[in-house]
Amino acid sequence: DEAAESVEMPFIFPFYGYNYSSFIVNANGWVGFASDNDSWSNTAIPNDDSPRPAIFAFWDDLNPISGGSGCSGVGSGIVYYKNFTDKIVITFDEVAYCSGADDGLYTFQVVLYPTGKIEINYKEMLGLLTSATIGIQNGSGGIAQQVTYNQNYVHNELKLVFEKSSSW
Repeated sequence: DEAAESVEMPFIFPFYGYNYSSFIVNANGWVGFASDNDSWSNTAIPNDDSPRPAIFAFWDDLNPISGGSGCSGVGSGIVYYKNFTDKIVITFDEVAYCSGADDGLYTFQVVLYPTGKIEINYKEMLGLLTSATIGIQNGSGGIAQQVTYNQNYVHNELKLVFEKSSSW
């Protein structure tokens, strides 16, 4: 239920009016730009008690192979990232739901671009799909773009894109 150490970005990433030079990846399906939040129980957003500022690719009680003792299931899958000069790719590869792979096994990516564009790519989402938060939220927890909260929305081969609109 925790993120690893923060990772320096090869570029400055603009998000909700602020510029970030590092990110964290939390095992529970989200990427953030400030301190970690070990809340494994997802909520609707905006919510100032939830992780912030954050990108919620599939925020729920997930359990990668390094899994914690609080889960009843066996950890499965791995989370990794790759920095490129023009993007950062963060992959959750066959990560299990906390109660075990029988309840869910998820493969998805978050891709960050220097322009602030965010892509979330869902490759294969198996099992429980009605218990997750998907969206983005600012640093105060007062503004968010919620795509879904505990609804049957996500499916295999889905791509979501968050992109700042052009100035007119």
